[in-house]
Amino acid sequence: MVKSAFSIVAVAAIGGIALTPVAASAATAGSAVLAYSSSPSSGDPDTTVTFTVSVGALSLTAPTSADLGSGAPGTVISGPLGGDVPGPSVVVTDDRALLAASWTATASATNWVTGTDTPAEVIPVSDVGYAVGSITTTGTITATGTNLPAGAAAGDLSGAAKTVVTGTAGVGNNTAEWDPTISVAVPAAAVGGVYTGILTQSVS
Repeated sequence: MVKSAFSIVAVAAIGGIALTPVAASAATAGSAVLAYSSSPSSGDPDTTVTFTVSVGALSLTAPTSADLGSGAPGTVISGPLGGDVPGPSVVVTDDRALLAASWTATASATNWVTGTDTPAEVIPVSDVGYAVGSITTTGTITATGTNLPAGAAAGDLSGAAKTVVTGTAGVGNNTAEWDPTISVAVPAAAVGGVYTGILTQSVS
């Protein structure tokens, strides 16, 4: 019985000795877990953000009517397209927001007529000139004007539309403004009356 009792005590003692390193290992493992859970994430999240820069159109505006005044046969009648209103009368607006912007403004016209449009009541478009004058721009654009003098065969307002202003080396939105002078070389044989013609300007 004593031997058996001793054996039981010994086993208990041995069990107690064996429990100590197990507890220590558990404590060590617990510390390792806590250290891991408190460390920062290995990768922070990235968010892709987008937006759109809107674009518009290329356009030209000009007066719907103009009166150049009066003059006698054999003289030159001229005046700004904008009349007495100060500032530019023709405006090109380029809202296309292009990396490399360019455009061309053109002009053409009809004959000028009065009365019943008989040959004696017509001033041919070749007798009418278009002088660009000074050009004001905004944004990044280089605008260059080309005058169309009356009676200059290939350079007046007759025939196909002629280039009057070119815009080059543009970046992003831009504008160009000018107030052209329209001149009419009135033939010496012209009859009296109010002459009317159509001046067409466009940009592309």
